[in-house]
Amino acid sequence: MALADKKSNPIHDKDGSAKGKLKDEFDAGHLTKIASNPDEEPEFAGVIYQIGLVQEDVDELRRHVVADVVGSQGPKGDTGDAGADGSNGSNGSTGSRGPTGNTGAAGTTNAAQLDASTLPTRRPSTRNLLWNDRGIVKIS
Repeated sequence: MALADKKSNPIHDKDGSAKGKLKDEFDAGHLTKIASNPDEEPEFAGVIYQIGLVQEDVDELRRHVVADVVGSQGPKGDTGDAGADGSNGSNGSTGSRGPTGNTGAAGTTNAAQLDASTLPTRRPSTRNLLWNDRGIVKIS
């Protein structure tokens, strides 16, 4: 489910001591009085309504992050959801057939031993081949 549209509009552009004065009024409990008796301060009822919309936006952002971004399984750890060996198990980076094993791309050659000057300088049309892009080794 995608993130829903924003409901609220900017309430103010105050900062510094001007914003501090607003906080002082909030700390004094005036917001609760207005919310409880909107007919006594009708000019502020719209502000209270707008603040409620902002809270709904925040709640929607939290719901979206938990449900859509993080997912139902929770955040992934340092090794990811496939574990320390990667998605291929023993073929992963620390598995028995890792980068220097007999199933590696070039037998016993690993990235530290690669001479990039021998690679093509244009992207190969075949996928999954190495090429040298101005000194940066890339995979097509």
